[in-house]
Amino acid sequence: MLQRPDDHYAVWHFWDGPDRDFVCWYLNLQTAFVRSPDGYSTQDLELDILAFPDGSHIVKDDELLDDRVAEGRYSAELVDWIRSYGDQLTDRLRSEGPWWDRSWAQWTPPEHWVNPEPPVL
Repeated sequence: MLQRPDDHYAVWHFWDGPDRDFVCWYLNLQTAFVRSPDGYSTQDLELDILAFPDGSHIVKDDELLDDRVAEGRYSAELVDWIRSYGDQLTDRLRSEGPWWDRSWAQWTPPEHWVNPEPPVL
């Protein structure tokens, strides 16, 4: 996951299987990171955009935004802003394609890294 300061989205990279076949980039709309005493804070904004290597993309979870308003978790104004921000990102994908470094999709962890065992609670 990569996020630049002041961006209200992070770019995630998804691979599949043991050979780490690249699947897509995933733009997770979320508030910009804010430094806190314990690290960084952010809030997920529900709307997501999947961008595929062939240049296509899909928006997902738009319908959840209306649910969040009905639940009282988001205001109608916030949802309007989220959708507008998502539209700006999808317009940019259509006109420019991915603007992040596409070579990140080829990244692999160094061989000396091991998968840690999660702690038993």
